[in-house]
Amino acid sequence: SPDDSGDDPFLSIGIKYIRFAAEESRLFRFLFQSEKFTSSFSELMVSNGTAVIIQPMCQLWELSYEQGSALFEAVFVCAHGAASLIANNPMTYDEAHFRQLLCSVFDGVMNEIKGVDRNEKTF
Repeated sequence: SPDDSGDDPFLSIGIKYIRFAAEESRLFRFLFQSEKFTSSFSELMVSNGTAVIIQPMCQLWELSYEQGSALFEAVFVCAHGAASLIANNPMTYDEAHFRQLLCSVFDGVMNEIKGVDRNEKTF
C-alpha cells in the first residue's frame, strides 16, 4: 500500500535513503561509506536483512526470490549511487528527478524480468 506521499513502499525506501544523504551527509558517509563492507557485493545483497524487503516484493509482484533480488539490487545500486553523489558533492537534491530515476530503473528491470519486448533495443 502507498505511503503518505502516494509512493509504493519500495520506492519510498529509495527516496528516503537519498533524502537522508542530502539532509545528513556526514552521518550518511559515516554509516554507509566507512569501509565496513569488506565482503563481496553479492554477500552484501544477502546480508543486513535484505530478505525483509525482498520477500514482500516477491509476493506483491509475483516474482521468484532471484527475480526480487535482481530488482532490489538494481534499485539499491541506483539509490546508493545517487545518495553518494549527493552526500559527497555540493549537489542540489531534486526529489522529483530521483523519483523518476528510481521508477525508470524499476520499470526497466521489471520489464526485463517479466520478458516484455522492448522492440529489441539495446544500449
